[in-house]
Parts: sequence; structure tokens; C-alpha cells
Amino acid sequence: MDLSSLKSPKVIGSVIAVLLVIGVFIYAGQMGTAPSGEANTPPPAAATPPGAKTPPSNEPQSQASPTAKTPAPQPAPNPTPPAPVPSKNVSPSPARVLIPAAGDYWVMNKQHVIEWNNDPGVPGAIALADANTKKIIGWLEQHTDARETSFTWETQDYFLSRNSDAKGQLSPGTYVAILQSDSTYASTESAPFRIAFTAAYETITYAVRLGSGIAPRVTAVTKGSKVIFINNDPLTRRVNFAGIDPIIVGPNGDGYFFNSSILPVGPNYYTSDAFQGQAVLNVQ
Repeated sequence: MDLSSLKSPKVIGSVIAVLLVIGVFIYAGQMGTAPSGEANTPPPAAATPPGAKTPPSNEPQSQASPTAKTPAPQPAPNPTPPAPVPSKNVSPSPARVLIPAAGDYWVMNKQHVIEWNNDPGVPGAIALADANTKKIIGWLEQHTDARETSFTWETQDYFLSRNSDAKGQLSPGTYVAILQSDSTYASTESAPFRIAFTAAYETITYAVRLGSGIAPRVTAVTKGSKVIFINNDPLTRRVNFAGIDPIIVGPNGDGYFFNSSILPVGPNYYTSDAFQGQAVLNVQ
């Protein structure tokens, strides 16, 4: 081989070109970048020493979807009970309004007596209400005593409230009288009755009480008026008129309505096992 040919410029240029290419490959290997056209191959991972923890990878991990399981049927929960409604503890009143009675026709500006069968045992009041709407018009007596069983009304006006002296003027109409209680007793009301300026005749119900005696002993009534016998004894009582079957009145405030139209005009005497003696209905 002729070594002198190696000294030619052409040969020397080729050697230099080869050395440059070799240098590029060495540089690319150190920088981790392959020459164009060749794929980058990541260096092998370093082996983890025994006992060392593998650091978490920043690469997203693909996880297999767990197999869905059908949940076991659960028992239906018990419904929440509604909140209890506070009880007002209202109990029936021991008293019942008997007068005015059904069909009574009162004339205004005259005294009339409102009667209830038993004393309620607690204080209260007497109200007047419209018979159809039951709306209270006013108060006839603002404060009744616990032992009262009647109230006499002038049938001309009423109090506008229980705590005021202001009054309203009565108008003709159909009403009910209400005995109200200042305790847990329920109110009790009369049968509907009419009030008018004038009337061809009044229809009034009178009360006679049986107990330790007969009260009143003498009762003046208009022929055709009703009389209610109220028995406040714990025993059944009898009322005996001559020529008439005995009137039976139950105990503890029971009442019996008697029509005076079957009696003759004049004094009509009667007796009762509630009292040793006679009483009289004077029919006019």
C-alpha cells in the first residue's frame, strides 16, 4: 500500500468527516438523544435496593374497574311519626243551659232568667251569640260565680267585652246563650230562641228546682208556657199533679219539660218526694 496516498487532501478530508460523524454519535449518546431517524430508547431503570420503597410514579396508573355488585335489599325505614298535637284537655261541662229553651220567644226590655242545671264549680261568663253563625255578639254577664245556676237579664243590652263597661244595644233576632268556663270545661249553649220588640204572646220557659225542697214554691205561668223541673238530687224524683200521671225526673241535673196548657187556669197544686208539702203552679 502506498502510504503517500494517505497524505493527499482528499483522503485527509474523508478522515476528518468520519471523525466528525463518530463524534456526533458519542455526543448524542451522552445527551440521551439519538440521531435523527433513530428512536430514543430509555435507559434501563436502576435496580431498587432490597428493603427500599418504590417512589410513587407521576404517570397515571390504569386500574381495572371493579366488578359491580348488586346491593342486598334493605328493609324500608319506619316512617317518622307526626309530631303530637298538644291536647287542650277540654272536658265536658257539668252544667247545661236549659233556659232559654227551644221555641222560647222573649220580648225586649223585660226581665228573663237564663238557667243552667248544675253549678259548674268554676267561675265563667255568659255570652250571647248569633244562632246561625255562632258569632258572639257580646256578654250578658262578664263574671259568673262558681256556684251560680241562673242569671236575670233585662233583655235590652250587653257588654262588648268581658273587660269593658262599654255596651251594645240589643236588636231583634235569633240567638243562643252560652255559658263559658274559665277552666278546661267546654262551653255549653242553649237552644236557639227569639227576641223581639213585641209579640202577641211570649213563650217563656219557667224553672222549678227539686233538691232539698221545691224552689220556688209558687210559680206563676202563662197558660201554654213550659215549665222545666230540674232535679239536682242524686236520686230520681217524682212530681205529682192531681189527675195526671207522675212526672219522672232523673238525677244529677236532669230536667223534664212540662207543658202547662194541660192545666186549668188557676192554682194547680202538686207534690214531690223531694219535699214534704205542696207547691203550686198558678196558671194565668
